[in-house]
Amino acid sequence: MASKQPEPTKTTRRGWRYAVAIGLGLVALLALILSLNKEASAPTVDDTTQPADTTENQEEARATGSSFNALEPSDWNEFDLVTRVINESQGKEIGEESLLYNVVQDPNQDVVYFATSDPDEDSAFLGIYSMSMDNYQWERLYKATNAIEEDLDTVQQYHVLGYHDGRLIVRSMARGFTPEPCANPLLLEAQEDAVGPLLAMDLAQPYSAWEAYTLPDDVQQEQEELQTACLAEIE
Repeated sequence: MASKQPEPTKTTRRGWRYAVAIGLGLVALLALILSLNKEASAPTVDDTTQPADTTENQEEARATGSSFNALEPSDWNEFDLVTRVINESQGKEIGEESLLYNVVQDPNQDVVYFATSDPDEDSAFLGIYSMSMDNYQWERLYKATNAIEEDLDTVQQYHVLGYHDGRLIVRSMARGFTPEPCANPLLLEAQEDAVGPLLAMDLAQPYSAWEAYTLPDDVQQEQEELQTACLAEIE
């Protein structure tokens, strides 16, 4: 005859109920923690202290398209706020690191590119940045320090002038160089110690050698027409 299994006592049943309740509580707590981690709030101006992450999707978005109708910082309605973000997020006084012309819009995403300069007595810090205009997170794509050999006006600074198929179109100019009225920086001829040639900086490898760049014919024509129209307005 098979032996009869003993029935669980009330104490045993109560213990199982407690164990199940505790287990369900732990699962609910873990789910709450995970949901909070996923709901990270967008950074504000005051807590934008780190460069934006570069994802594979961002790299792919940078790969095509062109943009040459750039803005001067003084004509950009975001100039003051972006100047504040770039400086305060690095512990600098507002305006210590200044934005240089031009500001170039990425043709595929709400991102802009620009260069900066922060000179002191012996050298000038130079930076090239991207910034997401959705949340003002920035990424410093490139940095360098140029020695001031004679005076501040002779130090070379970078200017971002365009975007073409995943590359920034950049040229260096002496800080003290003053172009003629309506002179288009994309069309300037290289001048020793004053204006450098047009160069293309690969966004995927910004510290690799920058290649010489020639404007496409249609862009050359468009920029010449803009320059001619400007000259006609001031005559």
